[in-house]
Order: sequence, then structure tokens, then C-alpha cells
Amino acid sequence: MKSIFHRSRPDMAAEEATGAPPTRRRRKVAFYGVLVLAIAAVAGFGLRSIYQTSSASTGIARTVTVQRGIVQESVTASGNISPATAVNENFTASGTVTAVDVVVGDQVRAGEVLATIDPTTARANLETAIANLQSAETALQEAQQGGSASQLAQDKSQLASAQAQLSSDKQQLISDQSTLATADDQLVTDQRLGCPSASSSSSSTGSSSTGSSSTGTTGTSSTGTGTGTGTSSTGTSTQAPTTTTTTTPTTTTTTTQAPTTTTTQAPTTTTTQAPTTTTTTRPAPTTTTTTRPAPTTTTTQAPTTTTTTSSTGTTPPSSSSHAVSISDSASDQVTAPTVVTSSAASVMTTTATLEGSVDPNEAETTYFFQYGTTTVYGSQTAPTTLDAGATTTAVSAPVRGLKAATSYIFRLVASNNKGTSYSLPQYFITGTRSCVTDRNTIVSDEQTVQNAKQTVQLQQASLAATEASQTIDTATIAQDQDAVTQDQQTVTSDQEALSGTTLTASITGTVTAVNGTVGETASGSSSSSASGSSSSGESASSASSSSSSSGFVTIDNLKNLEVVAGFAEADATKIAVGQPATVTLAALPSTEVAGVVTAISPTSVVTSNVVTYDETISLKNPPATVLDGMTADVSVVVETAADVLEVPSAAVTTTGLASTVTVLKNGKQVTTRVTVGLVGNSTTQILSGVTAGEKLVEPTATISAGTTGTSSPTRVFGGGGGGFGGGGFG
Repeated sequence: MKSIFHRSRPDMAAEEATGAPPTRRRRKVAFYGVLVLAIAAVAGFGLRSIYQTSSASTGIARTVTVQRGIVQESVTASGNISPATAVNENFTASGTVTAVDVVVGDQVRAGEVLATIDPTTARANLETAIANLQSAETALQEAQQGGSASQLAQDKSQLASAQAQLSSDKQQLISDQSTLATADDQLVTDQRLGCPSASSSSSSTGSSSTGSSSTGTTGTSSTGTGTGTGTSSTGTSTQAPTTTTTTTPTTTTTTTQAPTTTTTQAPTTTTTQAPTTTTTTRPAPTTTTTTRPAPTTTTTQAPTTTTTTSSTGTTPPSSSSHAVSISDSASDQVTAPTVVTSSAASVMTTTATLEGSVDPNEAETTYFFQYGTTTVYGSQTAPTTLDAGATTTAVSAPVRGLKAATSYIFRLVASNNKGTSYSLPQYFITGTRSCVTDRNTIVSDEQTVQNAKQTVQLQQASLAATEASQTIDTATIAQDQDAVTQDQQTVTSDQEALSGTTLTASITGTVTAVNGTVGETASGSSSSSASGSSSSGESASSASSSSSSSGFVTIDNLKNLEVVAGFAEADATKIAVGQPATVTLAALPSTEVAGVVTAISPTSVVTSNVVTYDETISLKNPPATVLDGMTADVSVVVETAADVLEVPSAAVTTTGLASTVTVLKNGKQVTTRVTVGLVGNSTTQILSGVTAGEKLVEPTATISAGTTGTSSPTRVFGGGGGGFGGGGFG
């Protein structure tokens, strides 16, 4: 600027010396002044055309609405489609190829046979190794057991016998000690009771039976069908003038049996039944029936009543016994008493209480107990009288002067003016003096316990001697164990060698290469797998080509595809496993495949001084049109802000650290400062400054195209991808 507006003193002196006119000087000054004004005008016009709409232009302010949405930031890179897994299958044993079962393009499953080599040698080696292992195991087993098989069997038998005998002796000792303790306790108890009888018992010889008068048919039964509960009779009495009973040899007997009962008739009893009457007679084998002189004596039962007895003549669980009734009247309904004998109670060495029940059957009744050591009885209790009535009464009578340890039989006898009834007999046994028995038992048990202790001690010593005799050579065991270990390793190795003669697929996929034929010799090597996740671009293709040539069969999993793309180092720091991605293909412009980041390389790749990091993106459900080797562009979403205020990034102006937007309020444009959050690819998150629904003006530059007023607007703030990005200078 100094060269325009100022001249040096030597120049002025020269002009004065040459005599240059002042007008020329003024023209130069005016020219430079006009030039400066023109430059200023152009600059002002340019700025005005950017921030204001000229009346001569046709530019229209473009507005956007602040709204809630999702802001995403993504990074992009390119790579090639490749199988997620590629395996080079090789035989692990050497030999001549005998079969190749697949060709290129075949679909195979994991475990499917691909090829085989001759297994003859490998199988023979395995059989020999197994035989050696079995021999070594036998030797080790004998050493561990302390001798040969025969000696071992003998020692084992002796030891088992000694152990079993010791266990048995210990159990016997415990049992004998328990028996002794019980005997001691019993003596103490018996002494406290005054040494009562040591034992007693009672039993019944038969079941119950009932009788009726000669004037009608009487049915009686005990509740529970002869269970001996002693309840009252439930039968009814009816007049049956045509019913007769005789004792002549020609008399017949009819017996009706309930579904679950048995009816037994004593040999000396004869009963005749009228057509409408059911009669059951059940005396015990030793029961006798005494008939008074009246010729019309009868024993009958109501049709609806069933009285049962077992074939052995014993009573049901209650041990009750009914009576055999004898009557001599045929003119009224009063019958002989019904009697039941119960078990004897309080049986001691010389005393007992005899029990039973009596039903007077509406007549005054006298009863007593007969007892003795035989069926002749020989003794009886004092007679006792019951008033007339229809209720069963429990009766009892004590007896004394009995002999200890003696079996007795007793029965109940009851009489009224219509007859006499005899119950079936019961048995009981008086006890002995308990204290004498207890002391004898204790002496015997003490001796038994002492003998058992000595037996246990002797058996323990015998067992210890047997165990000590069975010695084991530890040195031999160690040597045999080493031999077994070596032979096991040999068997394992030979099994693997035999398995190695069959080549199987380790994955499910497509055969992409077969590098062998029948008849050639295959050298054993291990199978290898190659994945695109370990390399990208050209290096991935190189690894695939190299591995394919080294495998007898190569299998690719073409259903699981991936892209390995090299991302710039600034973008790679934002990528993490699990982030979503979108894959587009140059060969398939209309195809977009979803993906996800599955691997991140920790090492960089430097190409032409450009540093990148390989990231693996697995494709989700790629269509069949996506092929191995296709060029793919990958966009990975590295950050997302959901349900936030968002505006187009072009609507945000950032200068330094300050960001502003132009809000359209009432037709006027108002510059408003805002706080921005995540800057996405095309939108920016607004944290504060504006609210949802407000209108923003996007800055535009309008250049006049001529007098017609046409113009071409140009956005000066682009998206986050370049230029003035994301509301600021990128």
C-alpha cells in the first residue's frame, strides 16, 4: 500500500527537476483512489450477497425445523468380501491315497469323509500297541495287589473272611450287650412291681353264636359281624308257627354263606330250616348244647341276619364269644340270654379277671363264669343277677388261687326263665415269678457278652496278621507304572495315526480346491484354517491363495461372509466390537447388507506412508448374489444419540468455540447461540439454545446471473463430511 499512496523524496525531486506538470500527478492519485474504491465495492458486494438477499437476486431463505430424532456418527472404509472361515484339510498320516470322495463345488458337512489313504500299516501298529498295553497293565495290577492271581485270590479270600467274621462278632457283641441291658432294666422294673408273673396270655377258641326261643325266629348279630365289640343285638323276633326242629337222623341242614364269611357246623348239632328262614349254627369244636326235655327246642336266625365263624373255630380279632342258647318255651317271644366271653384281664401268677357281656333279652337273668384247666371246667364264680332289659351289659368276675404258669379255660353262662346260654370258651395262661427269671437271664447274658468280647479280640488279631502278610513291592509297582504310561502313549499315537488315514471335513461349507488324486503319496501334516479377520485387501487374497495350495482339500464357509476393511487411524480409535455397520457393493448398487464389527486388529498396516487398521465386519444374512471377492464399502456407526434435538449440520455456524443458528421469529432472522453435542454425518445434536418446533434459516450464497434475476444458490456450510463441516471449520 505504501507504493500506491506515497512517493519517495528522490522521485519528487526528479519530477521537479524534469519539470513534470502537477496535473499528471493528480491523475495518478485519482486513478489509484478509484481503484481502491472499486476493490472495496467488490468486497462489500460479495459479503452482502452472502448474508443478505439483493433486490436484484432471486435467492429465497431456506428454513428447517428443530425436531427430536437420532444423530449418528459413522466412519467408512473399503475392503473385499471373503468367507468367515476357510480350512485347508490335510491327512495327519502318510500313505497312498486310495479314494477321493469330493470335487470342487461340493457342499460338505462337518465330519463328512473327504478322502482316504491305505490304513493297513497303521491298523497293524495299533493292534500291537494295544496288546503291549494290556500286558503291561496286567503286570502292574499283579504288582499292586502283591502277588500272582492265585495268591491274590487266596489272600483276598482270607482277608474278606476275616473282615466278615470280625464284623459279625462286633454285631453279636452289640446285640448281647443290648440284651443284657434289657435284662437289667426288666429286673429293676419287676422288683418295683413286686416281682409279678413273668408272662401271661389269653386267647379265644371260637366265634360267637346266638340262640332263640322255640316260639319264633330270632335274629341276632354283633355290630361288625362277629368282631366281638360287645354291642347289643340288632336282630328282630318274629312268630313262625310252622318252624320246627328235630334231632332225628333224617333232619337236613341248610347253611347260607356271606361273600366274605365261612360257616362251620359242629358234628353234634342238627338244624332244620323252614323255607323262609336262614339258619346258621357256629359252635366251637368243644362246645356242647344241652337241650331241655321240651321237644320243640330250636336254634334259628332272622332272614336278614348273618352270623359267621371261621373254619378253625377261633374268634375274630376282638376275641369275643357268643352263647349257645337253650330254651323250653314255645309260647312267647322272650328268649334265652345272649352271652359273649371276652379275654381275661389282669392275669398274674395266681389271679385273673374274667370278662364278658350279657343281654338279658327282656327277662331277669342270672350269670356266672365257669373255669378250669380242662373243658370240664370244675370251678365257677358266684352267680350274679341282672334285671330284665334289652341292653347288653359288660360283666366280670375276679378269680384267685390259680396256679402259676398254667393254662386255663373259661366261659360265661347265663340263664332266665326261657333258657340257658353258654358262651364259647376263652383261654389264658398264668405267669411265673419274674425276678427269678430276670436274674437267671442276666447271668446268662453277662457270660454271653464276655465270650463275645473275647471273640472280637481274637478276630481283630487274626485280621491284622492277614493284612500284614500281604506285602507290596513299591519298586516293582513304579517300574510297571512307567511301562503302562509309555504303552498308553504309544496306543494314543497309533490311534491318531489310524484316524489320520481318513480325511474328514472339520467345518460345514463348500469345497473350493482339491489338490490330490488316487494313487499318489500323501505326506502327513496338520490341517490349517484361514480367516479374513487376520488380513485385509491384497494381503487377505495372498493368504488364501497360499493356504489353498498347501491343503489336500480346501473348504470355505460361503454362508458366513465378512469384510476386512482398513480404517484410517483417526477413525479406527472410534470403532469397537459389536458396533453396527452397513455394507454396500459396487457390483450390486441396489444391495445394502447389514453387518456388525466382530474383530479389531491391534496392529497397523502401512501403505505408501498411510497408516490403517484392519477391522472385521461380519455380514448378517447376505443374499445369494453376494460373492466371495466382491469390492465392498463399509460404514460403521461409531456413536449414536437417540431422542435428542437435532438440526441439519448446515444450519449451525461455528466460530472458534461458539456455535450459532439463525432463528426465524415473526418473519425476522435472529442469530441465537446454541450448545452442540454429537456432530453426525448430516445432523448435529443441540443441547441448549433452541426448542423443538422452532424454524432455523440455513445460510446460502446467492450470485446474480444477469438482468433476468436468475441465480444459483450455493451452501457454504456443508455436512459433517467436508468443507465447513458440522457447524464449524473442519
